[in-house]
Amino acid sequence: MKYKEFVYTGEPISELNEKEYTMFFMNIQKAILLSLEKRNILTSLQREQCLLKLEKQYKSKGEYSYVNKEI
Repeated sequence: MKYKEFVYTGEPISELNEKEYTMFFMNIQKAILLSLEKRNILTSLQREQCLLKLEKQYKSKGEYSYVNKEI
């Protein structure tokens, strides 16, 4: 996963459409899981299981087609 840094400059934030919001939210969740794994709170197997549950959750909502599967 490529790391990016975002700095808020005080400018108005544009509205996210449904696709962008779904991808953003999923990537935030992935980043949290990766952070927990890096700090040895989760194992790689636990992280993978959590990702599978997240993907299943998005599939059931019909939003899975928006989700970026890269990790």
